[in-house]
Amino acid sequence: MISDLYKNIYVIGGNASGLAAASQARRVNSELNITVLESSSYISYGSCSLPYFISGTVEKIDDLFTYSREFFEEKRKIRILFNHRVTSVNTSKKEITALTGRKGEPANSGKNIVFNYDRLIICSGASPVKL
Repeated sequence: MISDLYKNIYVIGGNASGLAAASQARRVNSELNITVLESSSYISYGSCSLPYFISGTVEKIDDLFTYSREFFEEKRKIRILFNHRVTSVNTSKKEITALTGRKGEPANSGKNIVFNYDRLIICSGASPVKL
């Protein structure tokens, strides 16, 4: 049986590293409540493969996606929340604030929602910088 102190795990970021972390947490403990917060409408693609799509080596963008939301929710029992852009993390209160959006709209078009976590994994990625 799992301790209630560590039951709710939130992962910020739904691409390669975030989903790998969530999947590993599931393998370690099947009783965890695992939620992934993703700011876009897409998960499970490696951004390192984008140059292949841009160059035409990979013709369909759908070929960049490894797994679907349904796969993670049904097979791995990991909840995926699309269009949830995390705006703040309060580590003292163990709270995450996320701004929601609807499919096809920016993740800042909705309302703020506060989530309480026991453990937090941050895999929010990086932004390119012009040199």
